[in-house]
Amino acid sequence: MKKILFLIFFLSIFAGSTPSFALVMGNDFYKLCEPIQKKNLDYEIIQEVCAYYVMGVTDALQLTIAHLQENGIKNCKFIPSDVNSTQLLDIFIKYLKDKPQNRNNAAAALIEIAVSEAFTLCTKPYQTPSFLGKK
Repeated sequence: MKKILFLIFFLSIFAGSTPSFALVMGNDFYKLCEPIQKKNLDYEIIQEVCAYYVMGVTDALQLTIAHLQENGIKNCKFIPSDVNSTQLLDIFIKYLKDKPQNRNNAAAALIEIAVSEAFTLCTKPYQTPSFLGKK
């Protein structure tokens, strides 16, 4: 029950502060999820919620890759099957730390970029979405 209440709280934090296309922004995610490394008393619950969010976005990315492959676009591959939720969260937190200039964008889009760069999912260089500007 505590996890469900926290999840509701987690999502409600962002309800009024993000553009209509995004539920969670990079700055919001970083503020809540980065400090879990040392400071927060509810470390396990926060880490689990943050990891599940990243996993959900990553699952959507995997579905997109499957759809592309079914339609003849074969230059993208899946995330290795032995990658776990903690690794995905670590990859995203590192991306947010390394590129603070991008944190004002949708967390879901930033997760896609971070994971795609970390695992070189597509053989062509990853194209940064236009709303992030040039690399």
